[in-house]
Amino acid sequence: MFSINDLPWENEEFLANYFAQTYYYVKHSEKLLALCISRLDDEGLIKRFKEHMAEENSHEKLALADLKKLGKKIEDYPEHPLTSSFYESQYYKIEHQHPLVLMGYIQYLETLAAKIGLDIYHQIESGAGVKSSFLKVHGEEDISHVQKANELINKLPMDLQELIKVNASQSEYIFLQLLKAMAVEATQKQGQTAKVAA
Repeated sequence: MFSINDLPWENEEFLANYFAQTYYYVKHSEKLLALCISRLDDEGLIKRFKEHMAEENSHEKLALADLKKLGKKIEDYPEHPLTSSFYESQYYKIEHQHPLVLMGYIQYLETLAAKIGLDIYHQIESGAGVKSSFLKVHGEEDISHVQKANELINKLPMDLQELIKVNASQSEYIFLQLLKAMAVEATQKQGQTAKVAA
C-alpha cells in the first residue's frame, strides 16, 4: 500500500521538486480564500476566512526558502500539470458549486500536515540535512486548524458536506498522483545522472 512516508525524501531531486510544486499551489491559497470571501454573505464565515488568509500569508515563501536551502532555483522546476490541476479545480468549485466546497481541499491538506508533517520534517532533516520551515510550521499549526475546519464542516447542510467530502477525495487523489509522479521523475533523473557520471 502506498505511503507518503515511503517516498524518497532523501533524494535531493525529489525534495527540490516537492518544494517547488508546493510553492506553485500554495501561492494560490490566499487568492482562493479571497474568492471565497467575495462569494459569502455570512459575516461569521467571512471573518473566519479572513483570519485563515492572515494565517496563510506568504506561506509559499517558506517552500521557496526550503528550495533555496538545497541550493536550487524555482526556474529549474516548472509547474507540473498535476499541480495546476490540483489548485485550478478549486476556482471552478468555488464559482460553480459553493464557496465552502473549498473546505474539502483545505481539510485534506491540513489533516495531512497535522498527521505526518513533522514526521516528514524529521525524515528530511536526517536524510537530506535540511530543516524544512514549511513542513515545521504546518506540522505544528495545522493540528488546531483541522479541529476548526471539522467543526465548521459538521455544522453545514448535508448536501454541502457531501460536496466537501467529494472535493477532499479528489484533492487527495490528485495530490498523491503528483507525489508518485515526482518520485518516478526523480528516480529517472538520478539514473540519468549516474549514467553520465559513469
